[in-house]
Amino acid sequence: MEDMMNVHRSMFKSPSPPDQNSFQAKGDPNTQSYTPITPENIRYAKTGWRTSAPGYDGVLAPKVARYNDDALTILFNLILASPLE
Repeated sequence: MEDMMNVHRSMFKSPSPPDQNSFQAKGDPNTQSYTPITPENIRYAKTGWRTSAPGYDGVLAPKVARYNDDALTILFNLILASPLE
């Protein structure tokens, strides 16, 4: 856990300047603003995943690729459908 914290801490070494504008949501929150991911999208994406090094979160692509395509489809669509609030 400490390694992951150090990786993410290094990404945010300097503070961001304060945002002078308040958040303004755009569009109707009751409408879908993305195209849902399909299992076919997942299968296609997996063909281009690199296997050499982990991402910022330390997770290796081959480990994620071992998950069932349907499970990844559900996970990614839940993330996309989550409100940003």
